[in-house]
Amino acid sequence: QQQQQQQFLQQGQQQQQMTQQMLQQQQELVKAQADMRASQHEAMAANQQLAKQKSLTAQNFAFEQGKKVASAELEQKQAERQQQMAAKRATVHPYEPFNPEQDCTELRKAMKGFGCDDKVVNNILGNRSNAQRQTLINVFRSSIGRDLIKDLKSETSGSHEELLMAMMKTPAISDAHFLRKAMKGVGTDEQTLIEILCTRTPQEIAAIKDAYSTEYNRNLSDDVTSETKSVVGKSRLRDILLQLLDHPRDQDGPVDGAKATLDAVLLNQAGEKKWGTDQQKFIDIFTSRSYSHLFVVFVEYQKICNYDIRKSIKREMGTKDLSLALQAIVGSVRGLDDFFAQKLCEAMKGLGTNSSMLLRVVVSRSEIDLADIKDEFARKEEYGKGQTLAKWISDDVRGSFRSLLHILIDAKIRI
Repeated sequence: QQQQQQQFLQQGQQQQQMTQQMLQQQQELVKAQADMRASQHEAMAANQQLAKQKSLTAQNFAFEQGKKVASAELEQKQAERQQQMAAKRATVHPYEPFNPEQDCTELRKAMKGFGCDDKVVNNILGNRSNAQRQTLINVFRSSIGRDLIKDLKSETSGSHEELLMAMMKTPAISDAHFLRKAMKGVGTDEQTLIEILCTRTPQEIAAIKDAYSTEYNRNLSDDVTSETKSVVGKSRLRDILLQLLDHPRDQDGPVDGAKATLDAVLLNQAGEKKWGTDQQKFIDIFTSRSYSHLFVVFVEYQKICNYDIRKSIKREMGTKDLSLALQAIVGSVRGLDDFFAQKLCEAMKGLGTNSSMLLRVVVSRSEIDLADIKDEFARKEEYGKGQTLAKWISDDVRGSFRSLLHILIDAKIRI
């Protein structure tokens, strides 16, 4: 019995030892798992810290570089841009001395009875500013008792009529008209959306939105969304257009050199230094920053990556529409001569003429910078091919439409 009791006691001790060993192993396993989790957390924290350090490094670099863009240099850059913008040359100017009653009498005489004296109509309306044309509409109604717009529509036709109608609208209503035309019916003319929305100032876009709502009882942002949401590959174009419509960019003012350089660094990291392209970063910066800020950003960008921003856009953007939209914004910052010279070439090259594009560009830029655009067109072989804009128009269109275009571009040609 004593032997049996000793055996039971030994067996109990062995089982207790085994249980303790199992508990110890479980504790070691739990500790190992805890250590592993701690290591993973440490690794994640280290990666986050590294990413933060990289971001801070970029920001510190931008800050240090920005400090080098001294206040005097910033002022010089801003002065250069202001001089550039102020030096823009129009082709249509307010007519002096302006006699609206006499103009209305001559217009009525030109359109009264059988036929229409297009030469008189063209010479009067083509040589008046838009504000003066609005005055003529009111005086024609009050002194003649007739609607000038209705009379013009009944006496003219085709592209000549379309050109006159664009001239007689205010700039905002004219832009709203072309935007509606670009989206109405089957398909969407994305090029027109880009041409208008990416080259207008925040104040002009606000006026266009109001005009669109008043003229068509529709919301412009909603229509742009509807017309681009179901089109494959248009999401980025939609993003940039809606940003411009619904989130006005910063107003021009003093430029912070460090912030401008940081934006240049971020654009470089989103494009040339990245596998692929962070298109959204380009959209965010291009649509939200003021024109004066972007002017400095583009200067600093070229210092950082040795590419002009235009060249980087061509290299990095996969979609034609997005690339064109960004190029239009660059033009708004630096000057739109090249952008619209290209548009005029597109309107007339090859077989046929895109009359709507041609007249839209001529009318919208005639009181802003059409003289500069005209010179750029003739200067660049890829556009004018050694010929002037007036010569291209002479060769491409006919009749009263051609004559009025020549007046608007100040061609000194009367056909």
